Amino acid sequence: MRRCTAFATALALTAGLSLPAHAEPGEALDRLLDGGAMESLVLRALSGVDFDALIGGFEQSAQAAAEGRAPDAAQMDNTRKQIEQQMAQTAPALARDAAGLLGPVLREMRAELAREMATAGRY
Repeated sequence: MRRCTAFATALALTAGLSLPAHAEPGEALDRLLDGGAMESLVLRALSGVDFDALIGGFEQSAQAAAEGRAPDAAQMDNTRKQIEQQMAQTAPALARDAAGLLGPVLREMRAELAREMATAGRY
């Protein structure tokens, strides 16, 4: 995970350094989305969650319902806790990586707005 975070940070810094001085904010977002960094971020987040366990829990609940039985509450609770634990472990890394990717874009947008406001104030 550290390599992914380092890679995301390096990618964000590279993207930030390569931005032209008077770029439109949309251009920065386009570069971010076209580079595949966001897709990679989402894939890393999703890979931290055991969807097989989640799907298995749904399938068992559906099977119980089809047979006229109540779903196993203890098993459902265990699956829910497992998913919540996995998400709790994945969420901080996702937030950190997202901030690393979006930070340069947001700074560029802020700078562009400041330039526009300064230009509008001259007229």
